[in-house]
Amino acid sequence: METQTLENKLTEIRDTLIELERLKTDIRFISNKETEYFNKIVEKSAFFYRIYRNSIKLFVIDICKLMNPNEDFSLLKTLNFIQSNRKRIEWKRELKSDRINELIFKIEILNSEHLESFKNLRDKHYAHND
Repeated sequence: METQTLENKLTEIRDTLIELERLKTDIRFISNKETEYFNKIVEKSAFFYRIYRNSIKLFVIDICKLMNPNEDFSLLKTLNFIQSNRKRIEWKRELKSDRINELIFKIEILNSEHLESFKNLRDKHYAHND
């Protein structure tokens, strides 16, 4: 049971990370104000501006899903699940306890430095603007 739960969590996290990489690439391409493309197409097109804005919105929301420990598929929640169920998971390649702790520590540092900024963006501009 724990193995399947972990596989589901990791699949969702992997898919979110892949989507984030695609969004990052798209945002970088469409937001390069130095290019002629931006000046002729993006800046003057409501359609492309919406794509640009929605890409940023999805990026911020997905980052929050991964970083916020209250989210179901957050990195911290997944690592805590692994830590709590380490002996009940059928490992193909076991994740050692000290490596789990190291990852938790690094993610907590990232969260302390950036999570509030992303949550503010999400809550004030992208997710809760009703």
